[in-house]
Amino acid sequence: MIITLFLFIICVVAICKNASKSLSEKQKFTDVLKFVTALFVVNGHLFVFGGGPHSWAQEMNIGPLCVSLFFFLSGYGLMCSYERKGAVYFKGFLSHRLGRVIFPLITAYIVTLPVYRIVVGEIDWHTVFSTFYWGGPFLRFSWYVTEIVLLYLFFYVIMRSSVSKQHKIYILTFLILLMMGVLIATKQPIWYIESLPAFMIGLWFQRYEKISCNEFFNRGKKIGVVILLSLVLLITFHWHFVAKYIQVLSAFRYQYVSYYIMNIVFVILIIIAMKGVEIHISFPSALTNSYYEIYLMQNCSMLALRDVTSSFLVYWLGVMLLTVVLAVLMHKGNSLLMKNLKI
Repeated sequence: MIITLFLFIICVVAICKNASKSLSEKQKFTDVLKFVTALFVVNGHLFVFGGGPHSWAQEMNIGPLCVSLFFFLSGYGLMCSYERKGAVYFKGFLSHRLGRVIFPLITAYIVTLPVYRIVVGEIDWHTVFSTFYWGGPFLRFSWYVTEIVLLYLFFYVIMRSSVSKQHKIYILTFLILLMMGVLIATKQPIWYIESLPAFMIGLWFQRYEKISCNEFFNRGKKIGVVILLSLVLLITFHWHFVAKYIQVLSAFRYQYVSYYIMNIVFVILIIIAMKGVEIHISFPSALTNSYYEIYLMQNCSMLALRDVTSSFLVYWLGVMLLTVVLAVLMHKGNSLLMKNLKI
């Protein structure tokens, strides 16, 4: 309810403002958005897995929505850079892009494993390596790193191919849909799958940004569209209430379908809000640049503080603060090391 109402208000303001800048011209704002959404992911995990009040767990768990937004911005950012730089963009792409994803993951393990050893006990190294692609009990919630790496590789291979430029995005979209199909067919966890449509939205939105935004922001019934989308988000986000009273599908199937729908609708509402509103927010770059490390270091903070207090409020505050501090320090250290290694 809270997130839906907030987004509805922002979108209405966006429609009234009717700003014309593209998202690529709002780099500082998107950096702040990435940082804030990373904190929301940690917050959601704390309420769901950290002993938060059960009555608030559903409302606070907007992590999947935030991860979808991150995937959207990743797809959008890749296409922007490709359109702006062309083939030159792929010079050093693998070492630069993948290095900046994988290197922090490795350093996160180096910091987290000793904490796990002290707090939990012996480290099973077979488990460390066999669960590396999703983090296991050591770097929980880091599964998305594997997906981002795969998406970067898909993008690199397709965009560097000899296929005509206008067909590349179709092939890339097909590959991602195929990836989703394989994940569904092999019964992988839904959180491996539900954010992938947002990446595709990012690719296509960048391509048709001017056309789509002009079409939307220059026609009537804009608020009606936002109301409709907000209602869909509200219904799908609170699937358990709807499934109880409207028994068209089983509760499980309704839940499964709603996860896909609400992520897509959420991203569309965020696009409307970002396009129309000029928000001049300035956070220190040390914070906004460390959003990726926040994702990686959250489990380390949860482990370190899990037996410190029985108060959820104190635990929540401690984990949030420690995660940010660790993330900032890790980002500075990673940046220095990668600079020296020329990654």
